[in-house]
Amino acid sequence: MTDAEFLAVVEARCNAATPGPWELDHDDTFVGGPMRNGDWDWIVGAIGDDEDYDESARGSNRANNCRFIATARSDVPRLLAMIRDRDACIAKLSAILHEWRATWG
Repeated sequence: MTDAEFLAVVEARCNAATPGPWELDHDDTFVGGPMRNGDWDWIVGAIGDDEDYDESARGSNRANNCRFIATARSDVPRLLAMIRDRDACIAKLSAILHEWRATWG
């Protein structure tokens, strides 16, 4: 898979996901946001979330995982735009260099 194909696959997954922005609940274990119909609902919740669950004793990283999931909804589109801007800049510079080499050898 080429880089361009990979970016297209990532963008398609991003566009198919529930619109953002996504938010975390008060203890960083559930991620929620607006649904396509405009209602707000939970998107994903932590596995093993109950009163007897001791995150520190089990070595869980669910709060960090939930933060990552929640911020990915905003981070991925921004990263895709940054990559495309950078690629466009590189293409322009490559064209200038090619033209310079053709003119000045």
